[in-house]
Amino acid sequence: LYKRQCLQCNGFAGGGDGPTALGMLPRPRDFRRGVFKWKSTSRNDKPTRADMERLLRDGIVGTSMPAFGLYPNDQLSAVTDYVIYLSQRGEFERGLLFA
Repeated sequence: LYKRQCLQCNGFAGGGDGPTALGMLPRPRDFRRGVFKWKSTSRNDKPTRADMERLLRDGIVGTSMPAFGLYPNDQLSAVTDYVIYLSQRGEFERGLLFA
């Protein structure tokens, strides 16, 4: 589902640098930084899984992030897992570069 629906905007590694991202305002989020804007947790905390699934299901008004509410919960859960993975991987790789 990520490859089919998200890769064009969010990019292969989740950097917000997919082929259609250049024409978007605001640009897609770079998951690799581990920083998320729309969440229920405090500023420096990670979003909850429910936050991420809600954004996938409902989209984000005022951005190019569409709603994927018609997809089954198991597929939205799988995409959430993948976004979490991209975020953790990106943070780990940045840690290696700047350690």
